[in-house]
Amino acid sequence: MRVPDPPSDSMPVPDIEYDTYSAEALPVRIEYALPVIEEICALAVEGLYRFRHGGMEVGGVLFGATGPDQVTIAASRPLACEHAFGPRFVLSDRDRAAMKELLELPQTDPALVGLAPVGWYHSHTRSEIALSPRDLEIYDRYFPHPGQVALVLRPESYGSARAGFFARGRNGAVSGEAYCEEFVIRPGRAGVAPREPEPDAAEPVPEKPAAEPAPVPPRAATAEHFLDTESEPLPSFARAEPVRSRRSIWLVAALVLALAGGAGVQAYYRYIAPQQSLVLWVVDVGGQLLIEWDRTAKPIREAESARLEILDGKERRDIPMDGERLREGSVNYVRQSEIVDVRLRVNPRGARPVQEFMRFVGQPVRRAAPPAEGEVIRERDALKAELENLRTESKRKNARARRVKPPAPRPKP
Repeated sequence: MRVPDPPSDSMPVPDIEYDTYSAEALPVRIEYALPVIEEICALAVEGLYRFRHGGMEVGGVLFGATGPDQVTIAASRPLACEHAFGPRFVLSDRDRAAMKELLELPQTDPALVGLAPVGWYHSHTRSEIALSPRDLEIYDRYFPHPGQVALVLRPESYGSARAGFFARGRNGAVSGEAYCEEFVIRPGRAGVAPREPEPDAAEPVPEKPAAEPAPVPPRAATAEHFLDTESEPLPSFARAEPVRSRRSIWLVAALVLALAGGAGVQAYYRYIAPQQSLVLWVVDVGGQLLIEWDRTAKPIREAESARLEILDGKERRDIPMDGERLREGSVNYVRQSEIVDVRLRVNPRGARPVQEFMRFVGQPVRRAAPPAEGEVIRERDALKAELENLRTESKRKNARARRVKPPAPRPKP
């Protein structure tokens, strides 16, 4: 497939607010239209809410123009990914065909006249801002030209997103590691309403007039009013008993505080404290299992060694990995059964091991059906008949050789 070349001449900039992005690791300066980036952010946040567990990743193509050391992003078009392999942005055959149509869209879309594909964007809802091996494959296949960039977004639940740009270096290679120069997209025109301004502290807030004291209601009837005095006495929790001493109050209060403090610490470490996650993910792609993890996660970056355990039916495989192999971020595996258990154990430097487990359940593996019994019998009979013909032909040749007499020797002179 031929990818259109981005135009090298300057593009007239319409009356739209633009912003710039530059980083020391990037060889180009990126200028982008704010409405375009805000619309992409809104799509990424919408995808975050489309799937209950972790969100749905989205992606599309960026259109604009390139210069010697600058890339201008003026428009974008989303790719309607069918997510055949799960919620991540992994392209199926139909998605690849749709990507090809998007790249050729400036030839038919009047709004994109004079523009060309200058890169692509996609969101990460389970990993940080980086390019995975699967992302690099899309980058190299559809955006191979110098100056074509990649925009990675990490949407947040409150409407904004962290983002970062990636570009090819002088040698044409792309680094998939995360850049430190992240920026935050806070869409003000993309359907997210800004917060209302707080009242100025300098201006005194008028006090409400004090309300007249409400009349004291009559005393409510207690349980004794509804019980016969000659009936059974009230239980202890319904009777008001005098407090015996001030010391018992302090003991009870201390006990309650201790219990509340212990429950609070437990709740903090269980629900509030940040958990070290590997973002393990398994999906079937083209008959093979793609096992991925977040290579930018802290335990992965600080890992000295790791072990990938795969339980495939009754077959077990242990794949040891060093830190460099672990930071590649993925492993391909040909499964043999419909249920595969995957466990990744990581050993960070100076920290406790971190592990994650995931079970893949898919369709049964299709194997070549064994030949039917009748077909085996026919093949056996055919081989027997062929062997019998060879034996008969050999016997005929031997008999013909015995019937032919050799010529008589000539007398010597």
